[in-house]
Amino acid sequence: MRMFFNSKRVTPTNAVRVVASILLVLTTTIYAQPKARNYQDCLLQATAKRSFDSLRDIGHIKQECEAAFPESAPRVLGYKLNNDSMDKLDIYTHADNDSNIVGTVFNGNPDLFITRLQILITPKKGDPVQDFFDSEEFEINLKIPPSKTETFKISAEELTVRGDYSWKLIRAWGY
Repeated sequence: MRMFFNSKRVTPTNAVRVVASILLVLTTTIYAQPKARNYQDCLLQATAKRSFDSLRDIGHIKQECEAAFPESAPRVLGYKLNNDSMDKLDIYTHADNDSNIVGTVFNGNPDLFITRLQILITPKKGDPVQDFFDSEEFEINLKIPPSKTETFKISAEELTVRGDYSWKLIRAWGY
C-alpha cells in the first residue's frame, strides 16, 4: 500500500481504484464459501447467511438441508409439544383389511413441524386393569408441515393387541 501513496501522483482516480480493489478482494473472500459437503455444513452455511423471525424459519432451513443431504441428516425429533399444540393435532385411525392400523394426522399448528407421535393402543377385553397391562405404545416418526396432513401405518405384525382396541395420542414432538 505504501508504494501507491508514496508517489506524488496520487490522484482521486488512483485512490478509488485501490479502495475498489481492496473491497473486491474482501467481498470475494467473504462470499466465496465452499459448497456444503454434508447436512452439518448446510446448516452452518444457511444459518450464517440468514436471520430468523420464528421457529418456522429454522424448520424450513432444516428441511432444505435434510432434502439436500438425507444420508447425513440426523433423525430430527424436536422438542416435546405442550398441551395447546397437542390439541391442534387431529388423528383418525382405522384397521385396514390386513389388520394394520392406518392413521391420518392433521397438523393444525400454524408454525410447527411435527416429527414424532407416540400412540397408546389398548385392547378392549373388559377388564380395565388387564387392558392397561396389555396396552402397547408406538412411536411413529414422520414429518408433518404446518397445516398439512400425513398418513402412517402400524403393521399388524408389530401389534400384539388383537380384536377391538382403543387408541390415544399421548405425546408428540416437533420444531
